[in-house]
Amino acid sequence: MRSESLLLLVVLFGACAPDVVIGTERRLTVVTTAQTADGRWRQAGFRIAASDEEPSADLWYGTTTVDGSLPSFTSPALAGADAIRASTVAGRAFVVAGFVTGDDGKRVAWVRALDEADAEVWTTTLPSPLGVATEVTAIAATNEGSLLVAGVELVSATDREGFVALLEADGGVRWRQGFATGFQGQVRGVQPLSLATEDGPPSPSRRQFWLAGVRTLATGTPAYVVQMTLDGDVWDSTPLGVSGSRSRGVVAAGRNGIVVCTSLDGAAQLAWTQGGAVAGAATTEVRRDEPFTLVSCLGSTSQVKLVGTTSRNGASLPTVITVDRASRTVVDTQVSAQSQPVTVFGAAADAAGVLRLVGRSEAPLRRWSIVEPGQ
Repeated sequence: MRSESLLLLVVLFGACAPDVVIGTERRLTVVTTAQTADGRWRQAGFRIAASDEEPSADLWYGTTTVDGSLPSFTSPALAGADAIRASTVAGRAFVVAGFVTGDDGKRVAWVRALDEADAEVWTTTLPSPLGVATEVTAIAATNEGSLLVAGVELVSATDREGFVALLEADGGVRWRQGFATGFQGQVRGVQPLSLATEDGPPSPSRRQFWLAGVRTLATGTPAYVVQMTLDGDVWDSTPLGVSGSRSRGVVAAGRNGIVVCTSLDGAAQLAWTQGGAVAGAATTEVRRDEPFTLVSCLGSTSQVKLVGTTSRNGASLPTVITVDRASRTVVDTQVSAQSQPVTVFGAAADAAGVLRLVGRSEAPLRRWSIVEPGQ
């Protein structure tokens, strides 16, 4: 456990809570975050090496105070060159996932549950039955207490195949399906980017979830959604009319359908289904006036919020674009003016639905977060 002092740079908007938090924990980058019931934030990411003698990237995780300071954090002793990609809250546990370096030097998909004091409860790895490297790209908790984990097998430098697994509350693997092994051939090659666990039509009793991602084809990387049951069966699958880079932005809103967000030539594109049934969707392009890099998107039954950065006068500025689901129109764009370069890696909503963006400041390299611009 490491403990360091924290310097806060606070920008106040009236009586609002601190807008910007910059820590003195040098070389920390926040990749993923989730709020606790008492208003603190559980955060995780990686720590850049200070010298050639240190591992190239340490994992770290910790819990802030309500004001955003980080009294201490844990950096587990692993082989180095590891990464945390996603996290979720399951009961009182904070579960982080990504990959670690195996004994053979290959990446191995890795999931760890932490208690309220950030101590390890259990750790599970998901090596490939094909003998290749694996990574976790998405994780979600179910209302049954289990965990959905999705990721990729790195078959080659350019060829990735998706997998999805269901873990018990203690980390045991109940089942695993690998799309590279012929499972449901019509969706082979999907690279999962996000999971959504709300039940919805056509049959809520089937305990369904959605897995969304992209397929790599000669013509591009089109978005794809697979609707599955918690028993590992495919209910439905379809490509959506949106393509672009492998941005991590995907959001679902249960019975009102799933939204897929991707970046496209510096803009951002949305596609969503209607009524929850996976059956294709129209698309909406939401930005071309300024260069925009999409990081993720979150949403509700009425709105979708795209999180990323706007490139303006050589600076990367945190940005939140709000799209109305019913009209498919942009209703608000908030760009935050920063006094230093920043990189946004993720976002999460608090109990009131306000976003907290996380990442790092670039000069100097430090843990960074901001309340949704305009709030």
